[in-house]
Amino acid sequence: MVRRRRWFDSSLGHHFMDMRNMGQWHLEFEAPRGKRLHRYFWCATLMGLHEVDLWWCDAENKFLSNDHPSLKLHSHGSHSKPVRTLKAFKRFLRNHPELQGRRVTLVNRYVGYNVEAEYR
Repeated sequence: MVRRRRWFDSSLGHHFMDMRNMGQWHLEFEAPRGKRLHRYFWCATLMGLHEVDLWWCDAENKFLSNDHPSLKLHSHGSHSKPVRTLKAFKRFLRNHPELQGRRVTLVNRYVGYNVEAEYR
């Protein structure tokens, strides 16, 4: 009988998820296990004092630094394009290496169900 690998590591506690296939991204859920939602999300955003130097640029489809010339020409904001599911959020983190070393929040439409990702 082949044993399947679980997506979580019980030694980290119930709020953390070990993402073996994604490198060093770790997810922290606001909701306890058993009450988590894996959809109904709005977008990914950068929150905190250290994250104010990156802005989402719609034309470039990625986060750019404050001094990038594209930010002067195109609209920009602190929120990304819509990320609707947890699976899409994992793919979003994998496809945007400029977010490594930052704390990214996946905003849910319901209060208390946000997910934060931290690169360690």
